[in-house]
Amino acid sequence: MKNLVKLAIISMCATINPALIIAQDQEQSEATADSSSEVRQASEEVTPSRFTADGSSILIPKTQTKITPISGWEVITSTNMSVIMQEPEVEKTADDIKYQRNITVALIQNPSYMNETRMAKFVEELKDSYGKSANNYTVAESKIFDIQNHKAIMVYAAYTLNNIDLMQLNILVSDSSKQYMLTYTDLASRFSQENLFNQAWESMVSIELESDPVNPMNEMAKYAIIVLVSLIAIVSIIKARKRSASKFYEQESDSIYSDDSDDEDYSLEHTKVSKNNNQSDWNRASEDDDYSDDICSGFNF
Repeated sequence: MKNLVKLAIISMCATINPALIIAQDQEQSEATADSSSEVRQASEEVTPSRFTADGSSILIPKTQTKITPISGWEVITSTNMSVIMQEPEVEKTADDIKYQRNITVALIQNPSYMNETRMAKFVEELKDSYGKSANNYTVAESKIFDIQNHKAIMVYAAYTLNNIDLMQLNILVSDSSKQYMLTYTDLASRFSQENLFNQAWESMVSIELESDPVNPMNEMAKYAIIVLVSLIAIVSIIKARKRSASKFYEQESDSIYSDDSDDEDYSLEHTKVSKNNNQSDWNRASEDDDYSDDICSGFNF
């Protein structure tokens, strides 16, 4: 999500003035790749850097993923925002706007399977990110398509920045290790011009990911494991509570039976004592006439 916010700010700044993208120009790096190689290495030792694309592919920093910038465009590599590609400085348009078309590439570290659920979430992320700096950010269309055997998501959107109407094409694609977000931005008045749009499109879909796409079965297995572990945990808690309750009831039951037994013993003992006392009284009465008279004195015959 942080990458999307950074991308939104940089992409929109690029539409107004490319000097805002990087505060100071860095010395142009010398090409160190072998002359027979068609790939220009954008390594950490030479970034951030600027160079003019010659039609060959480049490596996106910190990855083995390649992309081919539009020939003649300026390429700016960065250690944190990956790649910014923009057309050379242009004359003002008929609307008196000096504007450079641009394509940005940003990395999102966690991989994802490209499906309807991810597309809906991606649209909301775009609205949240660009909506903080732009006015009237509106998604015109979103759909899933294929890029070299990888499922990808495309989102067309329009917005206004500094009273300038802009449009953009966002493409989200993922391999097994990370996601790549590519964004092409241009003036709304010329966004659909076929020759200009086709240039940007061909560059964006030239991306060659370094690994296979996310396997949906692996994703399902991951969620299945999470559900299974959760169910096991719930069942274990329920069983533990049942055992605890059963033990409590057993203890209470033993206590109740113990109290009843004590009461019964006391009752039997008390009855025994009473019977013994009564027997003693009768024996004494039979032996002692005076005692017998005392006992019977209370009765009138």
